[in-house]
Amino acid sequence: MKINEAVTRFVALVKKVEAGTTARSENDLSANFAGCLQALGLSTVLDTRGSSGTRKRRDVLGYVRSEDADLVLPAEIVIESKKPNELSAYGTISEAVSSGSI
Repeated sequence: MKINEAVTRFVALVKKVEAGTTARSENDLSANFAGCLQALGLSTVLDTRGSSGTRKRRDVLGYVRSEDADLVLPAEIVIESKKPNELSAYGTISEAVSSGSI
């Protein structure tokens, strides 16, 4: 799938989820976002290892080398799933992503 098709599909799903017109889950959002990274030529892993509690949230890991993805080594790109209340202290998602220490 080409990147513009993958992004269009992802954005359409986000709009449906926000509008409540689909029963698709956060896992579907993560999988579709991973499809965007794959369209860029990256290998991806949907990782639930860091989750706590009974409800697992998938983090999307992006790798340049497929061998690194196969071994789930440290990824070049990590998209960490967050609940809305975890972002409420920030004015924008950009602020939330850029806060804290690196």
